[in-house]
Amino acid sequence: MLEYKDRKQRYPRTLEALQLCQARGKVKRAARRNLIRQASLYLNETARQAFLATIEIRVVRRLETPYPPHNHWIFETSRVQDQWADLLREGRLYDQRTQRHPEHILDTGKLVHDLSPSQSAFFVERVDGPSRSKQVPSRFPNTAKNTFEVPGFPGRYRLVLAVIRNFCGSDKVVEWAKQTAITYTKVSKGVRLDDPGQLSIAGYTAGSLTKPTFGWSQNFKNAATRSAHSDSKYEVSCMFAAYWNILMSKIHPAVMQDYEGLGWGQGVGCRMHPTLGAELGYMIKIAGDEYRFCDAPLAPPAGLVSYNYARYMHTEQNATEYVVAWNIARERRTAEFGGNFFVTSYGIRVQNATDTAFAFHHFDCHGTSLPDFISQSGTEAIPWRQIGLGFHTVTRLHTLWQR
Repeated sequence: MLEYKDRKQRYPRTLEALQLCQARGKVKRAARRNLIRQASLYLNETARQAFLATIEIRVVRRLETPYPPHNHWIFETSRVQDQWADLLREGRLYDQRTQRHPEHILDTGKLVHDLSPSQSAFFVERVDGPSRSKQVPSRFPNTAKNTFEVPGFPGRYRLVLAVIRNFCGSDKVVEWAKQTAITYTKVSKGVRLDDPGQLSIAGYTAGSLTKPTFGWSQNFKNAATRSAHSDSKYEVSCMFAAYWNILMSKIHPAVMQDYEGLGWGQGVGCRMHPTLGAELGYMIKIAGDEYRFCDAPLAPPAGLVSYNYARYMHTEQNATEYVVAWNIARERRTAEFGGNFFVTSYGIRVQNATDTAFAFHHFDCHGTSLPDFISQSGTEAIPWRQIGLGFHTVTRLHTLWQR
């Protein structure tokens, strides 16, 4: 048998290749550990509680009359209203059942809470005692269960709205998610065509009302984009899986209890993956390198990808009590440009910013103000771009999966 020194002399290129491979593997493992640390993936319970303790808690009361008003388009300035006037008042309605909605210019003095782009907060309301808020009838059994005590305040409370800034914390992961979302919106059709911007379904759907079918969304724009749409399935599912795993580390426990109560928390259930029945494993791609997380849970089965999307103040139906969303890109940071999120049942405006996560009740009145999309900086127009993800699981989808 050859001694090590002899092997080194006889096979110098092989040894050099092995050493290079080992060095690359070491660098990649270090990068993966750094990625996990930056994005706060897989926080243990102690670290999770320490993070949640840093979020400000604000006690709110439900308004008798929502502000901004229900069923209204909202503008931060009259300039923005002028940009949208023709489209909102005379533009084509794709759905003939849709009605045109009145317009309203925001009076910031009437807001109860106005959260700046750098502030995180948990908004909670009291559910017992003489100072409790007006109760909202709900068919969700978890509404009564998901109550908790707040240090320094008497009584029991429930979560109304969670806002977490710097949610991911890794600029590289956020950029990957943004580019994946942009690619997906280019090859997929949107829903709610009467709303500005694009909102595309990702993952599984329940099919049409007349022919319910559990299957992956086939919302490619045309025959030319069908192949690209199919190729995007895995990376889109990975994008949502990364979002979901960060969410499990950082979101308020009431939200996770809600999803687990439906069977789509951390336990076994249908997940968003092109292979139906898959439950674990996703990757994050950064600068051409793939970082794999083989034992991590996949996301719930249905999601939404938004591009410059806005909607009037409204309520909606959802299989879970909470809707969760992640704003992964916003080109402009100041509030007057619009594109801000409102929970009008409590008079709350959340000034939008990149890498911001939300969780809110679907039965509370909420919506997004319309953006100023043609503002000028000197002689050049400033581009408007706001991109987000969200889980919005319809009741029919959950029923079909149970069957």
